Amino acid sequence: MKERSREVGRMGQIYRRAARVVIWLGPESDNSSLAIRTLQRFTKDLTDEYVFDPSKPQYRKEFSRAETLRYNQKRWHTENNLKGSFPAIHALLGRPWFTRLWVYQETQLTTDGLVVAGFDTMPLTEFIRAACWFSHASVQILSSTEIKKLANAIDLIRPVGVNSVEDLIRGAKSYGCQDERDRIYALLALFPSSFRDVPQPDYESPVEEVYKQFFLAYMYYANLRILGSPFVRDSVSAKPIPSWIPDLSCPLYTLFYGAASHKADHNAIYSRTDNTLQVRGTQVANIHKVHDAVAISSSDQQIFAKCVSWEPEDLSTGKYRDGRPLLDAFVEALVGGATNEWWCFLPSVKKLGVAYKKHAIDGEKAANELSYNLAQILPGRTFFSASDGYIGICPPTALPGDIVCVVLGFRFPLVLHPMLERPGCFQMRGECYVPGLMRREALCGDFPRSQASGKQWTMTRNDSNSLDTYTDGVSRTQIDPRLPALPPGRVTFFRFGIHGQYTIQADEYDADGNMGKMYFGHEATGELELADPRMDPEVLRARGVDIQDIIIV
Repeated sequence: MKERSREVGRMGQIYRRAARVVIWLGPESDNSSLAIRTLQRFTKDLTDEYVFDPSKPQYRKEFSRAETLRYNQKRWHTENNLKGSFPAIHALLGRPWFTRLWVYQETQLTTDGLVVAGFDTMPLTEFIRAACWFSHASVQILSSTEIKKLANAIDLIRPVGVNSVEDLIRGAKSYGCQDERDRIYALLALFPSSFRDVPQPDYESPVEEVYKQFFLAYMYYANLRILGSPFVRDSVSAKPIPSWIPDLSCPLYTLFYGAASHKADHNAIYSRTDNTLQVRGTQVANIHKVHDAVAISSSDQQIFAKCVSWEPEDLSTGKYRDGRPLLDAFVEALVGGATNEWWCFLPSVKKLGVAYKKHAIDGEKAANELSYNLAQILPGRTFFSASDGYIGICPPTALPGDIVCVVLGFRFPLVLHPMLERPGCFQMRGECYVPGLMRREALCGDFPRSQASGKQWTMTRNDSNSLDTYTDGVSRTQIDPRLPALPPGRVTFFRFGIHGQYTIQADEYDADGNMGKMYFGHEATGELELADPRMDPEVLRARGVDIQDIIIV
């Protein structure tokens, strides 16, 4: 074990320094030779830029064969020179290699990769281009489960550049490894260099201790975003496992679209004495009812049947607590916020609502975009209703009497279980998605109407650089219209550029109309930080927000 721990720590160096990495997918089978030939044919029509940024042009020239096939997918099965290609490519991308966490380093760190299947070879860069295209060219043909598996395969090989620790950990949940410690160790070489306190491989340490040390290191490095997947499985340890230790092997798909405490510092404190985590937050609602959960292995039909069983009685005619149609809030919760309010490539909540009603009432086949999002979010989760009209999705361990809490520094509300025998202490249930709490409403209140446009301000995401912004339909800014002016001595700055090559300026937009990332500066020292001083616990309390010290055991 000692030798294994030492050698695993060197694997990143091996892949970075290798002259070439040969990716062996296995021997010739299931027409893999036809699959490689077909991918080679279409990769000539595709650009590298699209692989790195989906907003870039995908095709080298208009009306190329690859483009026309994508928008007429029936040709996969009608053209003689394409017959057999679709199942062959699908089988190739479904091989076990594409499910293994350890190979992630191979594709991300190599400078020269070669894909080999049987006697056929293809440069990795060309293979990635064609595989990304195939995932889009087959979306109308595959089921949501097949689309999910194919998306995982593509994510394993698509270059991610410098990714956040949170994104790496979240993505790793989709892949398999024999030792659950490798949820950390297989990614060590991919973590940002600024994350210096990451635990080094130690295969003699219990899994829960590895996860605990990793979480504490990340908490001091950044925030609480990995909090929320509680350690719920059995352990050989005789000692009770604290509920705040995230279970990084939990198969639940991590929620992605939310900013419940955007720009707030976590102020979390770990106590070595009693192994507890103290956080700060506000209790929003009490859970009244928790429904039956969706099983992890559920089919599309089973997932949708469960959704129908969760429906509020007045779903078609009722209003949500914020005044919008109840159906909109219900569907938003079911898909975990995966709508075009957060990302322009996603469908609108109205479109998803129409698709839901057609399937639930008229019996029509659910649109792929609805089925896919439900299959991503709901397996392993359940639906709940709470006080003040709130609804949402949460872990199946939640019980009536648990509370919904917005914790500073965490993007999603948390479900916490009050411990009657220890007042002020709670057990972690996990993260939840609650419409009406995902845009700092619990901390900043409802959005006002804009004097410029007359429309209500909304929080959305700027698609060009993934920044959370506010818009009134006329302008777009990162400055929250609900908050007062900054305190004396504090100013906003905006950073442009990446990877150390950046500039700082006072204006939010540069001369080309690009938006910079907002930071908060000290006039006296020039120091910059991401946390908004107006989201400090004491400042929030002064504005009437009931911020409490919460101890999680």
